[in-house]
Amino acid sequence: MKYRPIKSLAQYKSYESYLEKGLWIKNPKPADKESIDLLIALIKEWDANHGTVSTFLPVAPAADPIERLAGLMKTNQINPSDLASAINISQSAISDILNYKKELSEDIISRLSQKFAVDPEIFCK
Repeated sequence: MKYRPIKSLAQYKSYESYLEKGLWIKNPKPADKESIDLLIALIKEWDANHGTVSTFLPVAPAADPIERLAGLMKTNQINPSDLASAINISQSAISDILNYKKELSEDIISRLSQKFAVDPEIFCK
């Protein structure tokens, strides 16, 4: 089926229904995946233009703050020891954070956001 930009609420609801059915396909074929991606894009566009929020759109799991930190470290080629020195904490503290033994405090989040020039919110759950 060819999908076109959504012009009415009835069409929007219909596309949501098609999307819901498509998301239940256990082993989608490439054509099914293409249809699902197009439906998602069309529904998102309608939502953005009309202030609606579809409950059928897939939601990405919340990113883990520690995984984000590890990704920033990898991207910036910084090892735990250098990061500890850069944000003025002990190597054992950074190790405990990376190994989920210690939570990120507001102070550490502030230091990390300054170090990597990112929004502190990325380190919040």
